[in-house]
Amino acid sequence: MRLRAKYVLAGELEVVEDGVVEVDDAGVVVGVGRYTGGVAADLGNVVLMPQLVNGHVHVLDAVIADRDDLYIDDLVGWPHGVKYHAVKNLVAKKKHISLLEKVARRMRSYGTGCALIYAEYAARDVEEVFRKHGVEAVVFQEAHGGFPDYPNVQVASPWTTPRSTSGNSASATSWSPRTCRRPRTATSSDLELALKRWTQTS
Repeated sequence: MRLRAKYVLAGELEVVEDGVVEVDDAGVVVGVGRYTGGVAADLGNVVLMPQLVNGHVHVLDAVIADRDDLYIDDLVGWPHGVKYHAVKNLVAKKKHISLLEKVARRMRSYGTGCALIYAEYAARDVEEVFRKHGVEAVVFQEAHGGFPDYPNVQVASPWTTPRSTSGNSASATSWSPRTCRRPRTATSSDLELALKRWTQTS
């Protein structure tokens, strides 16, 4: 199959005007160049390019997407941030899948085909939903003081990194005392507001 487009990004992302991409029956790109004639599906006035890679995303942060009323550590600081309470509550009620579906659809529509995702909870659900929507997901489950039963673990705790005896691959982040103020504990009204805003955008 040959695909023609007004612009094709090829090689080191050089722009080929009036370009063509040839794809074999297995879906592998076997040729890229300037259109010189012949049969090709004309995609029109578009840019045909490789899919995008999102190298760091916390997809469950979408639950607090429009919060701008709190200090950043009050929103996302572990363990007292509003995000951790809101996400834990969402997962406990099994309401996180629709949020993940919305984020996965949006990322795919923007051209993302691969993502390195950090999940506070429910890493397997994150992986499954993103793959369902055509995004190859490499997911790291955050470890909150211990290692979850998941192959990729990111340590997100103020304690020293625990040793893994289960064979989990651990991407450990060290912790040092912060000079900024201690985040306050999220209140029930903070959680209600985060969930209300999320449901209004769903």
